[in-house]
Amino acid sequence: MLEIKINGVVYRLNQGVTLTQLLTFLKCKLAGIAVEYNYKIVKQEFWSKILLKTGDNLEIVTVVGGG
Repeated sequence: MLEIKINGVVYRLNQGVTLTQLLTFLKCKLAGIAVEYNYKIVKQEFWSKILLKTGDNLEIVTVVGGG
């Protein structure tokens, strides 16, 4: 098991989970979100290459438009 923090809340996950797999599990709509991984914004094209590990910190935000 590994522990990561998502938007300030600690989650326990199985080993071997990618960022894309986590976002899919959380039912995030992959279009229209931004992900900060360990204090750096990560482009969506790299999400499937990031293997999560204990101590990782994620901030997941939804882009909202309007006027």
